[in-house]
Amino acid sequence: MTSAAAAPLRVRRPDRAGRNRTLLTAAAVVTNLGGQGAPIAAAFAVLRAGGEGRGAHGGRARFSRC
Repeated sequence: MTSAAAAPLRVRRPDRAGRNRTLLTAAAVVTNLGGQGAPIAAAFAVLRAGGEGRGAHGGRARFSRC
């Protein structure tokens, strides 16, 4: 007697889900996440460099720490 729980289940993937398609999809996801995160990273880089986000010459002097 064999039970259904003891038999290993194999999921059959469709032909379109081959290795190349998987790699292409993974690369597209990573590229899009990187593209979406670039403006956020740039904003934090400006803040770390001492930028205040007040426009080209608005506010205090460029490198003032006062």
